[in-house]
Amino acid sequence: MTRPAGAAPGEEIRRALPAGREVDLRGAVLPASVLVELLTAEPPPGAPVLRLRRASVTGTLRLTGADVPTPVELRDCVFAQDGFWRLEGASQWISSALVAGWILATTAAAGAARILKRV
Repeated sequence: MTRPAGAAPGEEIRRALPAGREVDLRGAVLPASVLVELLTAEPPPGAPVLRLRRASVTGTLRLTGADVPTPVELRDCVFAQDGFWRLEGASQWISSALVAGWILATTAAAGAARILKRV
């Protein structure tokens, strides 16, 4: 099922869920909180399956310890979390020092190899 223009992704998925119809979001943004709500809610009557294609899921998808009673099928979906790779505090300084140390060590080794090669 292709997504009609102007339809809210969450509502469209809710309508398709009882019949197990696939929803193609064509790259539209779907907040992770909406996906969590759909996955952890009481399943509707029928043969519910959450079938989602080409969604861009943003935010943190927290399902730790959650009961997901509905089968899920995700195809060609992209998961993005802002700031996931941003290091802060001590982690930032430690990783920066390790990278700088590695660069310095490889530069020194390359220089030493070059000097030894000339001798």
